[in-house]
Amino acid sequence: QVNVDPAVAVAVINAEGDAEQADFLQVFYPRIVGWMILFALGAGAQVFVEERRQGTLERLTTTHTTRLELLLGKYAGALLRGMLQLGVLFAVALLVFNIFTLTAFLSGIVFGAICLLALCGVMTLIACLARTPDQASIISTTFTMAMGVAGGTFIIGDVGSVYAAINKVTILWWMNDGFDTLLADGGSLLDVLPSIGIMLVVAVVTLGIASRVFNPQQNGGRP
Repeated sequence: QVNVDPAVAVAVINAEGDAEQADFLQVFYPRIVGWMILFALGAGAQVFVEERRQGTLERLTTTHTTRLELLLGKYAGALLRGMLQLGVLFAVALLVFNIFTLTAFLSGIVFGAICLLALCGVMTLIACLARTPDQASIISTTFTMAMGVAGGTFIIGDVGSVYAAINKVTILWWMNDGFDTLLADGGSLLDVLPSIGIMLVVAVVTLGIASRVFNPQQNGGRP
């Protein structure tokens, strides 16, 4: 009965002005996936800070592991966890909910992996800046919630509105916009090149700053 007469539906107007019925799950599932992954990456940032406070990272420097290698190792670990989560959640969408085609699924995975470069960079930077696990938790949770609200995860601003302008200055909006193009509109990776470029810039900038401020010593080298 719900399938025949859904309580909520999204109306899409095509170029001819005709209304089309859009799959509500297809539109919002990728948005929720990105938001959920951010929460998981935030938990990883807390573990990173805890390892530094306990002296684990400082002891690793005695093995001739450089500071940059430690940082990139933690970043790679977060990236791998994020990719596993992305793959599982998208596989559920493909095999259980049947809301994506195989081509859209593969494009979404590739684009999602690029987005994870940026998301992991942000969370790695938060872990480098936070002094305590509690600080990392507060900062990462606040960031994730702000991205969910301002990034158009639940509400998309009307064109020309102030909220729509706020949407476009968040990385989650560009991630969601790319997923919309690939999964809901049937676009290709060439259609999301602006989103890909922004994600790569964010990844490079956040990792660059993190490499400068990261200190493996307890409490980041502060008393």
